[in-house]
Amino acid sequence: MTLALLLGSIVFACAVGAVHVPPGDVFDALRDRSDPVTRQIVWQIRFPRALVAALVGMNLGIAGVLLQGITRNPLGD
Repeated sequence: MTLALLLGSIVFACAVGAVHVPPGDVFDALRDRSDPVTRQIVWQIRFPRALVAALVGMNLGIAGVLLQGITRNPLGD
């Protein structure tokens, strides 16, 4: 469930922007089956931004878990 939500949010992040790219075209661009302009928008601008956002969110979650574990906060259990 969480993985599907993550993948859906990455596709949504790749679809929304100054130039609207439909989700079907995002899937085609990720599989290198779309026109060059859409592929360039998705691969060089939006996908790296979405991937970095997902990694930053993951690292913030890990930092929160570590901080709660180190301070032995009973609310973190």
